[in-house]
Amino acid sequence: MSLLGSGRTLTRECAFWDKLLPLTIANAIQNTAFYRGLYADRSLGAGFSLADLPGLPIVTREMLRKSGSSSVARNLTCAAIQNTSGTSGTAIFLHRSAEEFAFIEAFFSQAFAAPANSGARPLVLVLCNIGHGVHTPVPLPVFVLQSDLISLNQIHRPLAYLARDYDLEGVAPRVSSIVGTVSQLNVLTHYLCEHGHRELMEPIREIFLTSEYVTPANRLWLEQRWGNVEIRNRYSMSECFGGATYCKHCDGFHFDPVIVPELVDFKSDKEDGAPLGRLIVTALFPFVQMQPIIRYQSDDIFRLDEATCSRPSFRYFGRISQTLFDPLDNRMVVLPGATLDDVLDETDNVARVPTFEGSLAAPFSGEPITIGEVRTEGGLRRFDLVVAMTQISHNEKQARDIEEKLLERCPTLRRLVSSGEARFTVTAVHQDSVSRSTFDKTTRSIWVERQ
Repeated sequence: MSLLGSGRTLTRECAFWDKLLPLTIANAIQNTAFYRGLYADRSLGAGFSLADLPGLPIVTREMLRKSGSSSVARNLTCAAIQNTSGTSGTAIFLHRSAEEFAFIEAFFSQAFAAPANSGARPLVLVLCNIGHGVHTPVPLPVFVLQSDLISLNQIHRPLAYLARDYDLEGVAPRVSSIVGTVSQLNVLTHYLCEHGHRELMEPIREIFLTSEYVTPANRLWLEQRWGNVEIRNRYSMSECFGGATYCKHCDGFHFDPVIVPELVDFKSDKEDGAPLGRLIVTALFPFVQMQPIIRYQSDDIFRLDEATCSRPSFRYFGRISQTLFDPLDNRMVVLPGATLDDVLDETDNVARVPTFEGSLAAPFSGEPITIGEVRTEGGLRRFDLVVAMTQISHNEKQARDIEEKLLERCPTLRRLVSSGEARFTVTAVHQDSVSRSTFDKTTRSIWVERQ
């Protein structure tokens, strides 16, 4: 389902998209051999609009990887190379030009120009995420400090930034905002609370979470420890400039205008009018220039909700590779990956694979170790989920609790089980009985079909 079918009036967004989409298409065709070949049998002129976008072919990660330099505009000067993390398939490299960096600099310098006598600029601590290469520089009305945190052994570095008073012209004296991945903030929060450094938390007014899905339990845990702090989280993809911001009022994400989001059918990759589907994104020129991204296929599932907000609300359902689909109808989501994460974060003693060295010292950090098997016997579906635990006491009760919560929150799973069309079991085992080498969300699905 595209935004055209959402029943909403998006006058400003549509006008913006209709203005930039012809430029986006023209840049891709004129300057890259990949898109020139992809659109060779199509007549795409200056009149191209949002209504024409669903008619273009979808570009997959594998297509982009195989295209090599043919998907890169050769008329521009390369300023940086970024990369995907590889958590949803083979990592790809992305070229960014000096020209697009210059445009972004000029655009946001004007957009965020601080009025005269606006006061001291806020001081922001950014916990670097080096897994994606060079960051796109965006001028903001803040002063940025950067610290790495990819190992618990480095915890002293952000602490030193938080503890210091600064004497910088036109800049606030203390850090008031922190930006980092969910795992980084979990580790930092846990360390500050457990080692008696709560005084360093008091000046903080905003926390921005990036890169990872944050469950309601994790968000509540952070809110309880940071107190009167606004916690925001962003959805983004390395392939695109921009992303989406979580809205607590509608429990969904609102996409930035520089990205055109679509939802398509899981099997056909066509827009079928259903509110739930795979996310397809188009990154608009001139915000992305050297490596055009047009109708690019993500690994993420969203639902477009008719929410109370004035803008379309996209609710995150998890990654396709971590979602259970009906083996007899692979268009039907039985158990969303995000729902499984939600329930496991509410469960004590779930074993996890560390996000980085020492990250398991903090709650919610690391990927839960789960292995799912799917079987069909005639018309009967069998869904068996194994959850690894750090302790074996009460594991039977915990397994039943997980099972009951998943049945309660997944209507399709509950319907299939209630009607006798499916059997669903959850087994809790000690982590030592699960080979971690066989558990790797970067290369395989949680759910594996067995004969």
